[in-house]
Amino acid sequence: MGESEGRSPSDKKEACDTFERNFILRALEKSDWNVTATARYLGIPLSTLKHKMARLDLRDLARKLRGA
Repeated sequence: MGESEGRSPSDKKEACDTFERNFILRALEKSDWNVTATARYLGIPLSTLKHKMARLDLRDLARKLRGA
């Protein structure tokens, strides 16, 4: 039996969200919390990054951490 076979779909979604949240946070840190530079660094449209940040509750966190 594989490791992921016993997990519910919500557990898998939560794991993916956690991974994506941490990935974006690291990219934001590397870009000095500049969202436009982060989107460019990740190779995704700015609108996509903003959507992901809203979905993952990162927009307010990013504002607090960058001091805005």
